[in-house]
Amino acid sequence: MATQMKIGWTIIKVLLCCCTSMFLFESLVQWDPGCGHFVSFLQFLFTASHGFVYHANFGRKTSVIHWSRYLYIVVAHLVVNFLNNQALSYRIPVPVHMIIKSGGLITNMILAGLIFNRRVSRNKLISVLVITSGIAMVTVASADSIPSNTNASNQTTAEFLFAVALQVVALFLGSSMGVYQEFLYRSYGKHPAEGLYYTHLLGLPGFLLLYNDIFEHSVSVMSQPIMLLILAGNILGHFQCASNVFVLSTECTSLTVVIILTLRKFVSLLFSVLWFNNLFTLYHWFGTMLVFSGTLLYSLSV
Repeated sequence: MATQMKIGWTIIKVLLCCCTSMFLFESLVQWDPGCGHFVSFLQFLFTASHGFVYHANFGRKTSVIHWSRYLYIVVAHLVVNFLNNQALSYRIPVPVHMIIKSGGLITNMILAGLIFNRRVSRNKLISVLVITSGIAMVTVASADSIPSNTNASNQTTAEFLFAVALQVVALFLGSSMGVYQEFLYRSYGKHPAEGLYYTHLLGLPGFLLLYNDIFEHSVSVMSQPIMLLILAGNILGHFQCASNVFVLSTECTSLTVVIILTLRKFVSLLFSVLWFNNLFTLYHWFGTMLVFSGTLLYSLSV
């Protein structure tokens, strides 16, 4: 009973903190579409600093799982962040960006089935088809909404399709992280705080490759006091979001975690549409309903 209450409370915190963080992130993107790398860097820096003080005890605490075991998660996480931020820099609509990312349930099921030899039931297969149809509908509807009567518009369409391709690659990499995390906890026990700390600490050097981009957008974002407040809220929201996701991953399978994160994306999507007045046609709404109806069907068949 206590474990179920812990999981329930953790799910509530994931939904609340992750949605808040995403809402504030979109506010930053509205101001500066290319600021994603800068925001991600500060998120990593804050989380690693917090872990160094409160988990690692200023480096004096020995890790249970050797730090090298976290390297794959670090590299994959950085690449996923890079690909998703690049997609945003091509001005792909944030609601579409979130819906495509919801396809992580499909890729996670595929990878977990291959690695853990999990059989897929008929209901799961149907849910995969429903989700895939919804994602395809949203993607096609968004591409069709871009004018194509000039060379410039053709280039814009190509950029949109390229951004979608970046996110598909990010989907598989992101799913592999969850499956690998599940493998680590099965092998070495549950250590969410340690995982959170090392995945962010080891990820910091990767941002050196993005130094120029980070510096350029730091000037842009930090020149506005209101943006600094939004940025601080986003960083704190990310920390709480990531912390609770790591806790959830120790109590549930990677597939269940993806379902919860998909629900979070749905809530974030509603906020995005209502608050930022993003364009959403009937096809977008129908595709969205397919995505989350399939997710619900899948959750009931787990």
